[in-house]
Amino acid sequence: MIGNSLSRAIGALAFAGILASPVSAATAAAGTLPQYEAAECWFPVPKGQKAECGYMTVAENHAEPDGRTVRLPVVVIKASAGKSKADPVVFLTGGPGQPIGADKDGIKNWWLFANFWPWMKGRDLILFEQRGNGMSEPNLNCTEADARGMDMLRSLEDSVRVREIYRQAIAECRTRLIGAGIDLNLYGTRETVKDLTDLRHLLGIKQWNLHGVSYGTRLALAAMRDAPEGIRSVILDSPYPPEVRAYESQAAGVEEAFQKLFKACDRNRYCHRRYPNLEHAIFEQIEWLNVRPLPVTVSDPRNGQPFTIDVTGRALVELTRWALAFDDARYALPAYLDAVSSVDPAILEPAVAGMVDGYLGLGSDDMSEGKYFAVECVEEVPFNDAARVQELRIKHHRFAGFGYQLEDLSACSAWPSEAPDASLKAPIKSDIPTLILSGELDPITPVEYGRITASRLPNSHLVEVPGLGHSLLSNSKCAIEIAGAFLNNPKAAPSESCLKQGE
Repeated sequence: MIGNSLSRAIGALAFAGILASPVSAATAAAGTLPQYEAAECWFPVPKGQKAECGYMTVAENHAEPDGRTVRLPVVVIKASAGKSKADPVVFLTGGPGQPIGADKDGIKNWWLFANFWPWMKGRDLILFEQRGNGMSEPNLNCTEADARGMDMLRSLEDSVRVREIYRQAIAECRTRLIGAGIDLNLYGTRETVKDLTDLRHLLGIKQWNLHGVSYGTRLALAAMRDAPEGIRSVILDSPYPPEVRAYESQAAGVEEAFQKLFKACDRNRYCHRRYPNLEHAIFEQIEWLNVRPLPVTVSDPRNGQPFTIDVTGRALVELTRWALAFDDARYALPAYLDAVSSVDPAILEPAVAGMVDGYLGLGSDDMSEGKYFAVECVEEVPFNDAARVQELRIKHHRFAGFGYQLEDLSACSAWPSEAPDASLKAPIKSDIPTLILSGELDPITPVEYGRITASRLPNSHLVEVPGLGHSLLSNSKCAIEIAGAFLNNPKAAPSESCLKQGE
């Protein structure tokens, strides 16, 4: 769900993945597991920065240390100023299935992270690749879906066809992964928590701080429950608590985010001046685009040839939903509407290019669909009533985009696994100091998720950031300031004065 793997890909960058290497297919080497091996970093380190790299090898099945292994890259970006404090920060990505960005291209973003996120100063940052993601061996990326990306792009207005193409590709992927000997039941949250615990021990760290975003918050919560030893504090950015029924609340959450956007536009000088009745304007443009789509031409990233996408009303909704989550829609949506009204496709070219990259599985941020479904089809989808999901989607249909036509419930029908474990949905309670950040306009993990999470954690501080959506430590200066204060003193309630100043 966080987000639907193909929905998440729309507008996103992508990351080329491979299935496995001889290391991942081999049985454990001589010696005990887990093991950690320091290695020369596989990327250039900028002048003035320091990094340490290595590989952790763990058993695919922690209960069977003599069986297949999983090899996980580890990058430690050293504190940018002075001596490192004893309690580093560990970053847990979302998805599930999003790579950590430890590859040669993705690591460039982390140098910016180290330079400009003040709460990181003085602490090392540990990039932990979750099993099945990114550079892990094996990688559970579904190249079958990437290969059918152009077929889906050409069929965007036929949701039934696109859904069937996607379902077939995911089923083929599952067959291939199982044929390679991979036990997909061993790539869920609990196994990943064990990997995380092993890493802390292998690196000799007494205490560290967890920072999770989206699904990474569910992973962090599971660690707080299953392995609380050594966790000094936790930052949950856009929380996804296990007890929610994410698919049942999905359509209503998107509609609520759009309604909040319209009100936020009224409070924002730029947005209100451009579109004093934003709700009317967007539906007017949706109606127009459904009659006369706006052709947007971008380069096919595989061969450089021009490729044209007709932006329809549904495409506009999807691009706006993406902006709600990962941009500032108070500024992005007026720009999109300007592009339509002035028939200027150039404004939409970057977003459409991202859409194309996502469907083709290119770039540096491709979701690992195998990991995604290995988690969601066991830990979330079975606990949502399919009939109820459909009923609510019909009720809250006004803001349906492409991504929500490609729901995971149908794809999970081709991804059978072990019987669902109801304990996976139990609320998680903990006394560990926790900062919870929720965005007012988040269409993926609504603010209600943050309130539910906070109600279980007596030593938590809930901060609701107005005007912004998902992944707040990527786009909110105020959230960054609050996170820095919290990390320096997790037991004290951080000041929220910067929220009143606006962003």
